[in-house]
Amino acid sequence: MHGGTPWRGVDPIVVSSQIIIGLQTIVSRQTDLTMEPAVLTVGKINGGVRENIIPESVELGGTIRTFNTAMQQDIHMRMKRTVENIAESAGAKAELEIRGLTPVTYNDPALTEKMTPSFIKAAGQQKRKAHSC
Repeated sequence: MHGGTPWRGVDPIVVSSQIIIGLQTIVSRQTDLTMEPAVLTVGKINGGVRENIIPESVELGGTIRTFNTAMQQDIHMRMKRTVENIAESAGAKAELEIRGLTPVTYNDPALTEKMTPSFIKAAGQQKRKAHSC
C-alpha cells in the first residue's frame, strides 16, 4: 500500500508503535516492583523496505528479565493480552511468540554462604571488600 493512501489498509508500523508503548506499561504500571524487579525491553523492530510504502508486516523483538517465575508468567500473560488487543483495536492481527524461556536465575542463600570461602579464595579478599554491599 502506498504511503500517500494510508486509509486503504492498516499500517503495521503505527500499530507496532502502539504495541511497544503498551508493552512498556506492563512493568511500569501493572507489576508490583516493590516485591521483585522486572524489565521488559523491545530492542528490535523490522518492517518496510521503502519510506513511501506501508509494509504488510512488522516484526518486533525483545527481552524480559525477572527474578521470579510467577512474575515472569504473569508478564507473559499480560504481554499476550496487550499485543493481541491493541492489534485488534486497529484492525490488525498480531501474534506473540515467546521463545527460549530462560529460567529465572536464583542463587540459593545457604549454598552461596557455604561457597563464600571458595569465592574469596578464588577472587581474593581485596575483591570482597571492594564489592561488598
